[in-house]
Amino acid sequence: MKGEKCRKLDETPFPFYAYAQNMQFKGMFSPEGGGRALIDALVASINRRKGEVRPAAGVNRILFRDNRAVGVKTEDGSDIYADVIISSIGIKETLFRLIPEQARPLRPVKAIMKHQSVPSFLVLLVGFEGDLSSFGIKRTAYKTIIGDPSTMSRDPTQKGWVCDDLTISFPSFIDTKHRNPRYPTAEMHHETRYEYFEKYEARQDSDEYRLIKRRITRFYLDHLDEKFPGIRKYVKYSRLITPLDIKKWTGHDQGSMFGLDIHKADNPQLSPRSGIKNLFFTGEDIFAHGLTPLNGVLTASVVTGKNLVKRFRNANGRIGF
Repeated sequence: MKGEKCRKLDETPFPFYAYAQNMQFKGMFSPEGGGRALIDALVASINRRKGEVRPAAGVNRILFRDNRAVGVKTEDGSDIYADVIISSIGIKETLFRLIPEQARPLRPVKAIMKHQSVPSFLVLLVGFEGDLSSFGIKRTAYKTIIGDPSTMSRDPTQKGWVCDDLTISFPSFIDTKHRNPRYPTAEMHHETRYEYFEKYEARQDSDEYRLIKRRITRFYLDHLDEKFPGIRKYVKYSRLITPLDIKKWTGHDQGSMFGLDIHKADNPQLSPRSGIKNLFFTGEDIFAHGLTPLNGVLTASVVTGKNLVKRFRNANGRIGF
């Protein structure tokens, strides 16, 4: 949605603010072994249940019969049928992209109209070669804030852009068990508006867009070198991820990978139950962005009729992700 602003600090529930700050103090969260380890664990669990994983099988629409969800049609034209359909793309994306208008349940449609989508991101992935121990890098997130970043009034596509809220973290310094000390990694990100990049949606191969990406990358790397003088000579790889990339890879509207705003947690109409028999929602719109694993547990509890949150709490003494 154009013209939106990020929620100001005094509008953010304190538990969510505290969670976010705690996460940054610890250097952001990252699965042990990286993203591949997370995927391997999920696939192993599915295989144990005699399930099947179909990679790169995008869904075009949900199939219905007698007002019940019965399966999905994939981009390659295949029909896959199941007793239970769970969509994790986001409530908004599921309703308006995968369900025909006449079949959309009124309750969640009305509920999402009360919420805005959170902003998108600029992310720079950085790979180094060499020993960075002399830079004193800690297992924390480094932040730089200029002015009021919640307004996101600075356009990254314009010359002279200055980033108003930049976060730097070093994933390889967190996962010491699996890291290769000779090839450390860093991640730099900044919340921004999709509308700044929207005009390049059909021109991503243009020289103008490439120049903008190089300019943003240079700004990020310059800032990294200011924070850790001399580190830039160790940079051997960098890749800039823009809101256009996030929209393409995640399928989220406006590249808003965290979905609806944080106040969705207070809306009882946004739940795993879609209002259509056999169709359920999961993902970031169920409870809160940043707590996606818990959102999955909530959906599984609804589908199975078992209080899995209580079960995990009893087994572990607390809920922690």
